[in-house]
Parts: sequence; C-alpha cells; structure tokens
Amino acid sequence: MWNRTPSKAKDLGIPVATSPKDLFGRVDIVIINLFDSDAVDSVLSGPERVFSGSFAGKIIVDTTTNHFGRLSEFYARAREHGATYLECPLLGSVVPASQGKLTILRPPPLNTDEHPGIMGSMVHDRAGPRTCTVRHCFP
Repeated sequence: MWNRTPSKAKDLGIPVATSPKDLFGRVDIVIINLFDSDAVDSVLSGPERVFSGSFAGKIIVDTTTNHFGRLSEFYARAREHGATYLECPLLGSVVPASQGKLTILRPPPLNTDEHPGIMGSMVHDRAGPRTCTVRHCFP
C-alpha cells in the first residue's frame, strides 16, 4: 500500500511502499482511488511516480471519477510503459461503502490478451466477497 500521507498508512499493519513506483515494483495490480484526474496525473507522472520506468504486464485499476477528457492520456501513457490501464469508476456513497456494497464499473477487454474476469477474481480473492459488486459494461 502507498498513501500520499504516510501517517494514514502506518497503523494498518501491512507493508507500506515509499512511493507509487516502489509499490508498482512490488505488485502486478495496483488499484488507485484519488480525488480527481489531476491527482491521478500526479501519481502516475513524475520522478518517483508509476510511469517513471517500464512496467510490462502490470495493471492499473483506476476507480477515480476522472474527467472523460483525460482518460485517453492515461491509457496512452500506460501503453508507453508496457502497462494496462483500466478505468473502473466506483458507484456508491458513504453508507454502501461502510457496508461493503460499492459497485465497480468495469470496461470491456482492451485486447484479446486481457482476461475478462480480472476484476471479479481480484476483488473476491483478495478482499472477500462483500467488497463490491462488479458490473461488466459490455455484452
């Protein structure tokens, strides 16, 4: 885990990365949920940020509510660095979140190499079945 405010992560009892780049180097899938597209850009770009190296085969799951005009930029930068970017916004408010009932909107597969069930598997295997509902936004 990595948090822009390290003190918020220190008491969770889990390994804490020193930067987004450090975190991405440790795992294959990174889930980000930030305030807006500018915050996403600040985490993805820069000296110690995610896109400061080659990340072939890594997956970025972005649950931020992004401005539609910025998404093609995030997809393109991920491709440039060998990563896959998935826009997966969350639906729900404080009450559903506290009950573990958020919904993730998952886009269609970007190419034939992408496993179409990745979000469902990741959510249920790593966080338990009450974490959220996955909605596939394609037939």
